[in-house]
Amino acid sequence: MIRIADFKRILRKTIFLTPKERNLILREITTPEVNYFKFFDIVYEARYQIAIAKIMDTSIDEVEHLISHEFETFDDDGDGYFAISEAGLCLRACKKLCLTPF
Repeated sequence: MIRIADFKRILRKTIFLTPKERNLILREITTPEVNYFKFFDIVYEARYQIAIAKIMDTSIDEVEHLISHEFETFDDDGDGYFAISEAGLCLRACKKLCLTPF
């Protein structure tokens, strides 16, 4: 366990979290101590919530266009098909969808 004051200090100094992620993590912690073994889960949840918020700000028509465009870039021969093993790579390549490999 780590005291919340120390946890806040550590979070503010890290370069691996965005300000939005830091703020969301700190807002969600309501106990005087943090179990640092749960840090991965805490960060995952914060990033998940941010991704949901970004997706909800995007219209379904825009999402359809973004995904279709990415799929077209992976369709080398233009026949409308690509290997299913490439689907994850394809979706993660679309930065505007905010999908992460976590």
